[in-house]
Amino acid sequence: MKMSAKYLYGAAVVTALLQTGVLFAGIEKRAQILRYGQDIVVQTSRVDPRDLMRGDYVILGYDFSEFAQSAVKDATDDYSGDVYVAVKKGDDGLWHMSRASIKPFDDLSADEVQIKGETVYPIWLQSGGNVRLRFGVERYYVPEGEGLAIEGELSENNITAILAVSKEGIAQIKALQNKGAKMYQEPLY
Repeated sequence: MKMSAKYLYGAAVVTALLQTGVLFAGIEKRAQILRYGQDIVVQTSRVDPRDLMRGDYVILGYDFSEFAQSAVKDATDDYSGDVYVAVKKGDDGLWHMSRASIKPFDDLSADEVQIKGETVYPIWLQSGGNVRLRFGVERYYVPEGEGLAIEGELSENNITAILAVSKEGIAQIKALQNKGAKMYQEPLY
């Protein structure tokens, strides 16, 4: 009987360590991007400020979140999936789209960074419309009661986001700025 109690205790310890390791790996992956990713500053646009069930947050849009479908290299009708957007720093100090493709870029210039997005709706080239992309950096939680104030600043185009982007194109919001001054800094952990 003592042998089985030791076995159960050992199995419980191993299980707890594995669960802790998986949790830590997910957190560390995000922290690695924030720590070592390429920082880019992008203009945001207003979408939606609140969720009564989850608290205050802002939904952020970016100028490279929606653009002409014809700008996506190698896109086919009814394409749905990953789209890579190359961004370049402009004269205004903000990063803007330079090109887009359904395949990762292997020819990025030294002043370009690629961000991996996903189509919200399938691409219909014949419609001549726009493609809308999600990058996983559209939602940012803020302290309670501050969402509406930020919404006003978003309407005035005063809010920019600092995104940390990994070499694989995965982006994380590092900070929000109001007229260039940091409002919120995202902690590593």
